[in-house]
Amino acid sequence: HDNGDSKTKDYSMKMGYDWLDVGSEPTDWWPWMYNRWIFPKHRFIMWIIAHKRILTGARMKHMNMTTTGLCCICDDELENIDHLFSGCRFSRRIFNEIGAWCGILLPEKDCISWWLRVRERSATKKKFVGIILATSIYTIWHVRNVAKFDFFVSTQEKVTRRIKNDVIRRVDSLDLSTDCMNTRNWI
Repeated sequence: HDNGDSKTKDYSMKMGYDWLDVGSEPTDWWPWMYNRWIFPKHRFIMWIIAHKRILTGARMKHMNMTTTGLCCICDDELENIDHLFSGCRFSRRIFNEIGAWCGILLPEKDCISWWLRVRERSATKKKFVGIILATSIYTIWHVRNVAKFDFFVSTQEKVTRRIKNDVIRRVDSLDLSTDCMNTRNWI
C-alpha cells in the first residue's frame, strides 16, 4: 500500500521482477532452461548462453582481456557463441556424431533454430532431446575451458563418449514411467 511517502511502499514480487527486467529480448531457449530433466549445471550454462553472457573470446577481446579472441579449440575464427556451438569444426563433428547416435541431425545454423524444429516431437522426446543438446553444449564449453586454461583439447572420440555417458547416466537416474522408458529406448 502507498501512503504517499515513496519510502514506505509495500514491496511486491511484481515490483522485483519489473526492476530486474532490463528490456531483455524474449528467447526460445526457455524450454531447455526449465526442463527439470536437464542437469542444473547444464541449465545454468544454457541460461548464460541464452542471455549472451558467456565469456567467449570475442567478449574477452571486447573487454580487452585478451588480444586475439580466437577460438581456443580450432584457433581459426573469432570465438563467439555462434562459432563455438555451430561453426567450429570440432563442435560440428561432435554434434554430427551425437546426432547420428540418436538419429537426429543436430544444429543446422544454431541451437535455437534446431530446437524450434524439435517442437514437433512428443513432450517426452523433447525432454530427452533437451538433455542431449544441453549435455553436448555444456561438454563443448568444458572442452573450450580446458583448451583455454590447460592448453589441451580432448579427442573428438573422448568428448563424444563423455556426452553419451552423461546423457545415459542422467536418463537412468530419472524415475520414468513405462511410456517414458519406451521413449528412452529411442536414445
